[in-house]
Amino acid sequence: MKTKILSLAVILLSALYSSAALADTGTVLTWETPNGNWKACGPVQCLWSTQETERDAIDMVINDDRHTTRYIGHYGKCSRYRVSNMRSWDDPTEKVIRDAKCDDY
Repeated sequence: MKTKILSLAVILLSALYSSAALADTGTVLTWETPNGNWKACGPVQCLWSTQETERDAIDMVINDDRHTTRYIGHYGKCSRYRVSNMRSWDDPTEKVIRDAKCDDY
């Protein structure tokens, strides 16, 4: 009986880990404003104010202790980055895209 319970627990934990790994990536979008500063939208927040550099803008919309970013191309007028280590409370890609202002500039 204990072996069956242990096996079931291992199977359930494996399934949970696998489903979390599938939803492990998110998005950061950055764009340069007309005055040469940068804005960004990511899993933690979308910026209302501008930052002097793109890196500073990215740092404001991710949690550096948990998220890592990798450039993957453009999305409209924005630069798009893939974000790893997403958690359930982080904003998903769909919300980031909806909230970003890629077509305003």
